[in-house]
Order: sequence, then structure tokens, then C-alpha cells
Amino acid sequence: MKNEAKREEKAVNRLTLVLPLLDESLDKAARSQKKKEISEESGVSERTLERYIADYRARGFDGLKPNPSSGTKNRLPKNFAKALEEAEKLRREVPGRSVNTIINILEYEGVVKSGELKRSTLQDHLAAAGLSAKQMRLKQNSGAASRRF
Repeated sequence: MKNEAKREEKAVNRLTLVLPLLDESLDKAARSQKKKEISEESGVSERTLERYIADYRARGFDGLKPNPSSGTKNRLPKNFAKALEEAEKLRREVPGRSVNTIINILEYEGVVKSGELKRSTLQDHLAAAGLSAKQMRLKQNSGAASRRF
């Protein structure tokens, strides 16, 4: 129910944005100018306003509601703990190994299915474990600084 209330609220906000643009008495130039003003005031692009208008005309108020979440977002692979452990081992073996290469190796070895593990997800987890590319470079270059006199 809470999500439905949020969807209703967003639809009302979208309707208040596009309502002035639905006036049939506006000519093309006035409508364009009005759309530009609304875009600048609200921070919503003109293209998005056009999409809202098309959705409203096609499906009415319900067309302005955002789509409900399918609940599949941020779903990690079942064996993600094992995959992350393997990825950490692969990064430690060769610190310059890219995240895409690590994913390809994990897929080739059958640790994860093809396309199951996203680059950004693995990159975030490696960074949290202190194994991002930047962190690995810092560890490698921890020698004494040389200075010119």
C-alpha cells in the first residue's frame, strides 16, 4: 500500500507539470516556450515532459504513475560469496587484472553463469574489500619516495 501511495504522489506531481501543456488553445510556439519554462523551473527535461504528455494522453492518470518495481533489482547470484572470494583471489594474484577479465574468468570456470555478475557490482564489492584498482596501485607504489636535490 505504501508503494501505491508513492506512485500516486509521483503521478500527481507529473500531472501538475504537464497540465499547462495540455491546453489545446496554445499554439506551437507558446507551447514550446511554456515547456521550456516548466523544464527550467522543475529540472525535468523537455523530452521527459513530452513523454509524460504522451503517457497521459494514452492511458490517462494511470499513465503518469511510475511502473511498480518487479522486485528483481539488486538480486545477487546464489553463489555470490564464493564468486566474491574467487574474484578477490584473482585480483590478488594479478593486481592489474580488470574487473571484466575477472568476470570472464569466473564465467569460464563456471563459478557464475554468463551475464549473472555485473561489472559494477563486482567493482563495488572489490572496492569495499580494499581491492579496487586504485587501492591496488597505492599498495604497489608504497616504496620510499625519491627526491631530487
